[in-house]
Formats: sequence, C-alpha cells, structure tokens
Amino acid sequence: MTQTSPALFGPTLPNTPEARRAGAILTIDLDALKANWRTCAAQAPTAECGAVVKASAYGVDDGRAALALREAGCKTFFVASIDEGIRLRSGLGEDGAIHVLNGLMD
Repeated sequence: MTQTSPALFGPTLPNTPEARRAGAILTIDLDALKANWRTCAAQAPTAECGAVVKASAYGVDDGRAALALREAGCKTFFVASIDEGIRLRSGLGEDGAIHVLNGLMD
C-alpha cells in the first residue's frame, strides 16, 4: 500500500465521521485498483485512460487512490471541484493532468 502524508490527504477511513456513522470499515485493495486501471488502459492503447477520484474517491481517500493509480501509469485525473483539484495537485505534484468536472461556482 502506498504511504501518503495525512496532512495532504486527510485522515484514513476508519477515523472519519462517515465510517463511524456507518459502523463499518471499507478496505480497498490498491494493488487490485492498479491492476484494474492497467486492464482498462490496455483495452484502448492509443487513447488516454484517466481516473475519476472525485468526492474523496467515494470515501476511500482520493490521495491514496490517486497515488496508486499514478504508480500504475495513470496521468489523467478527474475531480468534482476546484478544491479537490488543488488538494490532489499538492499531493501528486506537477506530474499529470487534473480536470475539474464541475464548472466555476460563485
């Protein structure tokens, strides 16, 4: 599992209010996530395959998921908001493209 800085990507899942409220812990196999991305990317080798890591990767921790996907070769990421994009950029560095799905808001 890729280690990330909690300061960059927030708390791990078991410490979130959502996890405590649900009474369950979701475990994500980052190696399987990487293998799945590689499988998808291989289906269209001449196209750019990206990954959606919006909304904290649905509670999984977008930073950990994005770093694992980057290790697998992903260079294009989609997030829901500009704030998510800024946080992801600070964790990923200047490598790769980050696209924001929501438009500009007031």
